[in-house]
Amino acid sequence: MNAPQSPETRNIQLGPLAHLVGSWEGIYGEESEESRSKTGSTSYRETITFEAIGPVDTGSEMLYGLRSSTLAWAYGESDEEPIHEELGYWFWCPKEQRIIRCFTNHSGVAINAAGTCAPDAERFEIAAEAGAEQYGISSTPSLNRNCRTLSYRMALSIEDANTLSYQEEIRLENTDTQEQVVHRDHNKLAKVY
Repeated sequence: MNAPQSPETRNIQLGPLAHLVGSWEGIYGEESEESRSKTGSTSYRETITFEAIGPVDTGSEMLYGLRSSTLAWAYGESDEEPIHEELGYWFWCPKEQRIIRCFTNHSGVAINAAGTCAPDAERFEIAAEAGAEQYGISSTPSLNRNCRTLSYRMALSIEDANTLSYQEEIRLENTDTQEQVVHRDHNKLAKVY
């Protein structure tokens, strides 16, 4: 077990992820889905919590990270049942100046995405591709029989000490029709604590 670190040391080691520590709430989320045959959108609110962990020694490098949890609810739906959930980790690798996000959603899709940025970056992008040996996407067989996840992209911006925003794009393929579906999410979140 690693010894506890001071908040100042932890923030330096977390690089651009240091801004995320805490709990965030967004009430202006918009989800859209587009394909040749249909389009649609859903407004949602969400909470995201980031908790500092680590450091994690991988043997060849040290990673400094956050445990994350996301819950989203559609407007007009019950607050008891979220429409979307994610659990995972964000890591900063100072050696490679790389951000890594590994997470799974409530449907059984696991995504390991990454991108590079400066230690003091206030905006960064991460990506993953299906079939990639590194930073890829994996799904359950039942999901792949119906709809395969092809790619994942996310851009996150730290707008100020109490505001962040993101845009996500997930490309899917209907396995019956080979029709591609583009799923986009965006939200602006305020820091709660």
